[in-house]
Amino acid sequence: MMTAENFLHITLSEGIRIIKEHLEEQEHKERTPDGLSPETLTLFRCFKDAYDGRDLNKLSQVISLSYSGNFYGASNKEELLNFFENVFDNLPMAMAPKLQITVHKILDQDTSLFQCMVDFKSRLTVLGVPVANFDSGIVLCKSEPEGKHGIWKLTSIETV
Repeated sequence: MMTAENFLHITLSEGIRIIKEHLEEQEHKERTPDGLSPETLTLFRCFKDAYDGRDLNKLSQVISLSYSGNFYGASNKEELLNFFENVFDNLPMAMAPKLQITVHKILDQDTSLFQCMVDFKSRLTVLGVPVANFDSGIVLCKSEPEGKHGIWKLTSIETV
């Protein structure tokens, strides 16, 4: 027999499931601007995956040793990784960061340099439900291929 308490519990859990599915669907609808190379798309996806997973080792792999910029006061790779470490360490374990990267304009793209204007939006969720949002605003992002295999890495993120 269905009681009012059981109905409320099912409705709440079903509601959370629906909200979570909707948010996941929105994440998968990432648009790729015309002209974005597969290498650059891979770089941004790796950055997003590392951020979402709070994985400093993976973040380190996509950030160049020669990184320079002023994103959140970080002028080199070590400072940028320290910034992310501080962010991740201060998030409760139940809280999941979800990064959305929007490429607004590609400024330069060839075999040795990629520059674009992007917006990093971080949504913090608990059980898939958004609880806080942070927005970097428009930033200038640069990347270049490095090493003998020409792996693309972030070389600069600058506030505009």
